[in-house]
Amino acid sequence: MLPAFLVASDWQSICPTCLHVLCISRQTIALDFLDSLTERFKGFPDFGKISLLQIELLIQTMNESLAQNIIEGVIADHNQGKFLRPETLDHLHHVLWDRATKYYKEEKYYEALEWYTYSFKLCSGRQIERNIASLERNIAACFLRLKEPLKAKEALKEAERHHPNCIFTYFYFYKIAILENDVVAASHAIDEMERAVTDPDSTAWMSEQSLANLLKLAAQFALENRQHCAAIKALECLSLHLDDCGLIAADFKCLVPLIMYKINGKTGEEITSDLENLLKYLTAAYYRYDEEFGKDMTTFETRVSEVQWFRKTAWTFATMSGGCLRLTKDLFLISFKFARLCPAEKTVLVDQRLCLLMAIAIGLEMGRNSSTGQNELLVEALGHIETCWDIGTYLKETGNFSEDTSDTLLLLYEFEARVKLGDPRVTSLLDTILERPNIDTKMLESIASLAMAPPAYCPSLAKKALRKLLTISKCEPFDGLTFSKCIHSLIQLTLPSDAPGTDPYALAESQGYFEEALKILDSMVLRSSYPDEEIFWLMVRAWNIGVYYNTLARYVTAEQWCRVAMFFLNHLRDICTSYRRKMTAFYQVLMDRLPGAKGPSPNK
Repeated sequence: MLPAFLVASDWQSICPTCLHVLCISRQTIALDFLDSLTERFKGFPDFGKISLLQIELLIQTMNESLAQNIIEGVIADHNQGKFLRPETLDHLHHVLWDRATKYYKEEKYYEALEWYTYSFKLCSGRQIERNIASLERNIAACFLRLKEPLKAKEALKEAERHHPNCIFTYFYFYKIAILENDVVAASHAIDEMERAVTDPDSTAWMSEQSLANLLKLAAQFALENRQHCAAIKALECLSLHLDDCGLIAADFKCLVPLIMYKINGKTGEEITSDLENLLKYLTAAYYRYDEEFGKDMTTFETRVSEVQWFRKTAWTFATMSGGCLRLTKDLFLISFKFARLCPAEKTVLVDQRLCLLMAIAIGLEMGRNSSTGQNELLVEALGHIETCWDIGTYLKETGNFSEDTSDTLLLLYEFEARVKLGDPRVTSLLDTILERPNIDTKMLESIASLAMAPPAYCPSLAKKALRKLLTISKCEPFDGLTFSKCIHSLIQLTLPSDAPGTDPYALAESQGYFEEALKILDSMVLRSSYPDEEIFWLMVRAWNIGVYYNTLARYVTAEQWCRVAMFFLNHLRDICTSYRRKMTAFYQVLMDRLPGAKGPSPNK
């Protein structure tokens, strides 16, 4: 029993004595002592300290049910306005949270929830908002473990109200979305987590390292629940918030197989969105590696290996992204950029050149199909072409490279870009191409076509290429098909219509091409290789020019062209008799109109 003369002011000096008793493990005496204090000082302002000591001692002596009875009594007093002093209440919250945490770690979630609930019931207006939010999140965590997502959501909404823009709250929202198979909600939660850390207007400060740690847990949780898409989102976001290059590589090595699994069996258009995201994060990874590369030579070989993996990965995805030319081009370019970080070995340099060749080809194709922004694409292509030439020059100087078909492609790509940009250097470029030994006929055909393809219009360059092609086609072995097409194109470029106008030079030039064709046809050896449809076209074209001059009463010129047409007619044995009869009759009338002697008969 307590002495009768003990007054209220003395009890605080008695508490250390009680604690001393606890330290020597005489809990029974200590509990009796605290019971006596309770009876004596009930109603005093510091009475809550006695209750707190009782609760702690009962918990230590495994009398948890008695401790809970006292806690419930404190809660009842609290609800009636009998509040504990702030420092006593804070200590009690600490005791309650410790107990709840113990049960949570032991996976006794009902018990953990019960102790967190005691703390929640003792919350007052003076409590720090963020502490209340933490308590709500802990309650939500218990509900999640107990498979009660709706109650967990309610707790999280309260947590968000007390502490807006908290990444831990969004992390729990993410976990609920995963359990509910709601990929959209999970993705939104990841976005909110990132925004809470990176948004300059956010009032909730949190380090990027904290975000990275949570994103790792988010990816792991998604994978444990077979939510691959959500895991991809978390890993993609994580790649932007890692400082160490090795960690970035490890992140991508988890991410890439998941993306491969996701897009497997889909068409090019269906995977565009996924690869757009991948490109974004590959680009961010490149800039991080570019910033750090070579600074620490102790990890240089490791970083080179990682960069090699990145460039090969980018190349692989570029070959899979045929649904979007721009995306494919950009993936080849990011592969090239990663390759530029590697040591300048032959294999790497050849791969760099190949990446650029692919990007150039795609860029030019985009330009052909684009009504706007074509010049930007052409200028970009020229820049890449220049880099390709530089790489090739370096390889040749070091004896590691010989000229191959890629040089031919580069010349063709450069010609297309310059001719469409109206670059005056295109003329000297064409001269360089024409001087190359063993020039390919297909390349000359392409150059002639490109010189006339909009927005270019350079008939002089086209004819220059075609005349070279004409010369090559007459060499052994004679290529009748190429020769005939070349003659056709040259005539078409020189005389675009059957009404040649008053340009005597164009008329004389075209007449030379007709005569070239006749020389070949007059050869019994070469005649068989000349297509009949081309002979017919030449005949009709010459005849129409003659008819045109006949209408102008220029009979001498008309007779010359109609005579050429009759020469071609003689090489068409299968033409119908009526067609031949009509042409012969018209030609005879035309000859009768001529003054003086008549020309030699075309039938001879």
